[in-house]
Amino acid sequence: MLIIVVLLAAAWGVKAYFFSAPPTPQYRTARVKKGDIVDIVEASGPINPVNTTEVGALVSGEILKIYVDYNTEVKKGDLMAVIDQTQILASLEEAKARLSSAKESLSSAEVSYKLAKKNYERYQALYEKEYVSKVNLEEYELAYVNAKSSLNSAQANVVQAQSNLDTAEKDLSNTKIVSPIDGVVLTKKVSEGQTITAGFSTPELFVVAQDLTKMQIEAKVSEADIVKIQPGQEADFTLDGYMGETFH
Repeated sequence: MLIIVVLLAAAWGVKAYFFSAPPTPQYRTARVKKGDIVDIVEASGPINPVNTTEVGALVSGEILKIYVDYNTEVKKGDLMAVIDQTQILASLEEAKARLSSAKESLSSAEVSYKLAKKNYERYQALYEKEYVSKVNLEEYELAYVNAKSSLNSAQANVVQAQSNLDTAEKDLSNTKIVSPIDGVVLTKKVSEGQTITAGFSTPELFVVAQDLTKMQIEAKVSEADIVKIQPGQEADFTLDGYMGETFH
């Protein structure tokens, strides 16, 4: 009897496990109606200002002082940083000395030219009256030509020295980094004591955003989805800093 009971229980368990009826499915009904099928293209990327300006340095040197930081509001012309002026001041003084020397040489060349011109004109008149030989005339003519050449060279040296002085003065003004626009400092890429080198490329010191009310999202869309996007379509976006909120 015990064996029969055990066999019946086993048979019932097998039947209940393998041959039981499936559970009744649960349904949710809805009214059939027409509507729009929305195809959503998703992409992610950083949100950045539309207009930004890079502020760089045109001269080399050590950053002595920085007056702005991240999110600092600046006006056009505000001082942002100062570069060491020691070397540039030395170049400026040297340029001034060379210009002064060039001007003195020019004054001397002008006096020599005027004297040589008078002598040549005088001997030319004497030669026409046959009071002097042609050899004497040619000597003064050569002196006149040389004096004129020296004068031209002295004038060129003054122009060159003035150009060097203007460059040195411009370099001195470039040691003061000022904001070219009104805006907010987004990026600061230098620190006090850092040495920068201005060579073939201008080292970037700051990035200033012109208007933070005008922003754009720079998102990369896949090749399969880009064909679905057309100019003028609307978009919704979310930000990590505003959880659960959607912006249109």
